[in-house]
Amino acid sequence: MVRHFLLIIILAFLAGCTHSRQFSNYDQLNSILEDKIVKLEMKDGSRLRVENLQISPDSTSWQEPKTGSKRLATGTEKVHKILIIDRGKGAAEGLGFFMAVGFGLGIAGFLDGDDPPGFFSFRAEEKFMVGFLAGGIIPGVVLGIPIGAFNGSTDIYVLNPKSPKK
Repeated sequence: MVRHFLLIIILAFLAGCTHSRQFSNYDQLNSILEDKIVKLEMKDGSRLRVENLQISPDSTSWQEPKTGSKRLATGTEKVHKILIIDRGKGAAEGLGFFMAVGFGLGIAGFLDGDDPPGFFSFRAEEKFMVGFLAGGIIPGVVLGIPIGAFNGSTDIYVLNPKSPKK
């Protein structure tokens, strides 16, 4: 049982949610990026942590998060993708992961049915609640929220796909 629980924790750490997003115009993307610190991945493979990113078809400009004053720019054709990491959404997804596991454990307990009468027996409904509480709510709050917040939920906007290496 302990090995299964450790496997679930490891999977939760590895399973940070990543979403590839489409955008229809640069104004829409700029409104999403406004006042956010994001990662900018260039076509040469380098990554920059930037804030106040502004994108147009020709140029991309940003500020450095530490100084905030100096505005830097490059051609948009050099930008591969933009990664937006949302820690709050990641925490909610981490909680949801464990809640789903707990719900599954609760359903398994419910389907097992009532225990025969005795000193230590449960009705099917009680098994559901114990499974959901012990396998979902408690680990979700104790582990899911911190792990999800640590990993974050990442939205990826690909501007210029990398050309395949020869």
